[in-house]
Amino acid sequence: MPHISFSELKDWVHCAFYHKLTRVDKIDGFTGNEYTAFGSAIHSVCEKKLLQEEIDEDFFINELKKNISDLDDDHKINKKLVIDMMSQGKKIIPEIEDALNDYFDEYEVMAVELPLMEDIADEENYKFKGYIDAIVATPDGKVHIFDWKTCSWGWNAKKRSEPMVTYQLTLYKEYFCRKMNIDPKNVETHFALLKRTAKQDHVEFFRVTSGPKKTENALKLLNTALYNIKNKRYIKNRLSCTGHEELMNKKKILVISDHPLSPSGVGTQTKYFIEALLKTNRYKFICLGGALKHHDYTPMEVDGWGKDWVVIPIDGYGNHEMIRSVLQKEKPDLLWFMTDPRFYSWLWEIENEVRAYVPMVYYHVWDNFPTPIFNKIWYDSTDEVVSISKVTEQIVQEASPDSHGGYIPHAVNGTVFYKYKNAEDNEDVDRLRKNIINSSKDPKIRNQNKKIFFWNNRNARRKQSGTLIWWFKEWLDKVGHDKATLMMHTDARDPHGQDLPHIIEHLGVDDGQVLISTKKVSQKELAIMYNAADFTLNISDAEGFGLSTLESLSCGTPIIVNMTGGLQEQVTNGKDWFGWGIQPASKVVIGSLEVPYIYEDRIGQADFEKMLSKALNCSNKAYEKMSDSGIKHVRDNYNFDDFEKKWVNKIDDIVNKHGSWETRKNYKKWILKEVA
Repeated sequence: MPHISFSELKDWVHCAFYHKLTRVDKIDGFTGNEYTAFGSAIHSVCEKKLLQEEIDEDFFINELKKNISDLDDDHKINKKLVIDMMSQGKKIIPEIEDALNDYFDEYEVMAVELPLMEDIADEENYKFKGYIDAIVATPDGKVHIFDWKTCSWGWNAKKRSEPMVTYQLTLYKEYFCRKMNIDPKNVETHFALLKRTAKQDHVEFFRVTSGPKKTENALKLLNTALYNIKNKRYIKNRLSCTGHEELMNKKKILVISDHPLSPSGVGTQTKYFIEALLKTNRYKFICLGGALKHHDYTPMEVDGWGKDWVVIPIDGYGNHEMIRSVLQKEKPDLLWFMTDPRFYSWLWEIENEVRAYVPMVYYHVWDNFPTPIFNKIWYDSTDEVVSISKVTEQIVQEASPDSHGGYIPHAVNGTVFYKYKNAEDNEDVDRLRKNIINSSKDPKIRNQNKKIFFWNNRNARRKQSGTLIWWFKEWLDKVGHDKATLMMHTDARDPHGQDLPHIIEHLGVDDGQVLISTKKVSQKELAIMYNAADFTLNISDAEGFGLSTLESLSCGTPIIVNMTGGLQEQVTNGKDWFGWGIQPASKVVIGSLEVPYIYEDRIGQADFEKMLSKALNCSNKAYEKMSDSGIKHVRDNYNFDDFEKKWVNKIDDIVNKHGSWETRKNYKKWILKEVA
């Protein structure tokens, strides 16, 4: 009987030609690796745990060894990875039962590995095939379908809501309900993440929406795929790529930046950039993930993208030999890098070795005046410098007009960062506000109407984290310690910043006046913080852009910022204000051997306290106007769609304009000539 599974559907969506080769012509495609072997082994453990069958300590190890031995003979086993997986599995296994009990509280197992082979409506003689990992029932009359998924550290918000991820459970639910004649309203769907490299919480359950609209879309996609498969439309359709990878000749981009899965602003924007290009299915990425403390330097494939996005963990931002090695091995078509130019002085030292073959594109953050003429040599030695803010663009245009590559600002994912309006979302917000307000032991300062100010930044000196606490304390001394709380999301201690808990204790604001959140949180949890706050603060001396304040505006929370760098274009459009900007009270000249001179704009304490008091007494009408205007400002100028389109167009233009390797254009390699 002809049938289609979800994995086959996913192959077709990825590439219709690949589907033909592997599913129709039966040419061997992907046959498995260490990761699939690990997934199968840990799935076997989960099944045993659900059925409450006893297993010995060696069960998982033996399953993994067996799966590894079953891999194709031509597959070169990464022995170190296998050893790591053995220890990683041992950390996951003890948490499986506890995670189940915590998530479902009370449940009854209905089935494991339930097979599906159900008729597809409107497709005569075709069936949908699948296996549901687990089905449980809870006392409230609900039936729960969930699927075990192995991953590295976890899934980001985008992956959790991505259609081609969630459609699996949506289709499983649809055909399970048909098979069992159950009302879909009584069935809920969930993923259970088994996280190999997580430091804690190795098992995580989360619910996936699978309502009527999503079901309609999933079934529409399934029927579209079957129509094209039956009509032998293997190359082109509107949902697939235009061919197999070998035929498509995907361009390879080497990225040097903060680790793209890190929470920093640079890391986040790097991730957004990469994902935008990956969606075109015409590019693949080798990414040197810097600016993090690493415990494992093994190259990793990013979940959901496979070999199209590989991250190589590095210390710092790279070095001569690493770039030479990567260039020789990978032969990328383009080099893209981001952040402060002083981190890349070593790269420009060998630009003649790099640019002669590969165009260099720099996504530039520089917010300090006067115009850094000392950076001109770096700008001139780059094919194109794309600026992240209008201030940065002005600087690049003045210093190096020939390298100016335009302006593409930061973007905010509006599907994550938005103003909460429904009751379910606001439950989390209300809970957080309540916890903040009730954090004080002294009932006199548990004011239910107190203002909550939010600060979300790295604990770095230029961010003025310690000064912020000091000034906030002195302001509270004047207006009353029951009037406001400062919530800081940052590292408590940092070698490039301050010891914040010590400062808080020393200043006597450790009874709920100043709170620190240090736990790594998801973007969803961060959005809850923004929604719980009344205002977001950023008094940094130097800020190329300031992603946190942009995220805050997207959530409808007004901002109070230093009028410097990219913060200026966030707080106002020249007409409307989306919070308040504080004009710098002084300029400080700083510098180093690498950076001879820059100005840092610093605000004054009196001006800062004045703005806090203004926020304290802000009317509801004025607040809502700033909130609504800020949301519109972000939607119009910093939306995700425009960011993606601009970068796709920019990279396409650069690839065509500059070429690479044998087709390199617009670059003349200088040569030392012997002088008689």
